Amino acid sequence: MGEGEAIALNDDLETLQRETFDYFVHEANPANGLIRDKTEAIGPQASPPLALRWEAMQ
Repeated sequence: MGEGEAIALNDDLETLQRETFDYFVHEANPANGLIRDKTEAIGPQASPPLALRWEAMQ
């Protein structure tokens, strides 16, 4: 991998990290701290048991 490719990869990773962090900040429920499994309005959540387990740990 050349230096230019390494810089581009690093930039891509920084973008991915920022977008991931922003997702969790934006989707966190301020009342209980839970994070939505997905942002689509239609369809069931992916893992309700995980959310319940997280609540039990609080």
